[in-house]
Amino acid sequence: GVVLVGSLFIFEINTGYLNESSLYKPYSKETIPDVYKWLMKQEITGGILEIPTVKGTLSKYDPPEFAEKRAFYNVREIEYIYRAVIHKKPIANGSGAFFSPVFMKIRDMMYNFPDEPARKYLKEMQINTVIVHKTELDEQEKEFWADLLLQNKYIKILYEDSNDIVVELI
Repeated sequence: GVVLVGSLFIFEINTGYLNESSLYKPYSKETIPDVYKWLMKQEITGGILEIPTVKGTLSKYDPPEFAEKRAFYNVREIEYIYRAVIHKKPIANGSGAFFSPVFMKIRDMMYNFPDEPARKYLKEMQINTVIVHKTELDEQEKEFWADLLLQNKYIKILYEDSNDIVVELI
């Protein structure tokens, strides 16, 4: 595991996918993001999904805008696993060696939310909470979440600060 992650980081730095400022940095008590400090104290039922997540199919047929960011997506998902160690809640995303088909379906359903099949599937998978990292969203995702937050019919805001928002899917 450590060799794989280390090799991934070296590959990503050498290929220019990541720069030093985008690499994961261990948190100290003082540097844990506020959203995770809040989350550590909460009783959350079911799994948590962190947004943004991967885009595309992660295949060689992806459009260039997704293919170019594949290594970045992988590292971000690894960091979500690391953050879960801090907040100690189950997560639906995060990856190790591969992205499972179930994860890809969860991702697709989240981006189809709030349509009925998406709401039903996410409930069946016991995904009740979504952390939206506002500062990491692309323009399309910003528009999606702005619309969803305005509707406010299928979500309940649990927490918000300048960087993140946590919503419960209802």
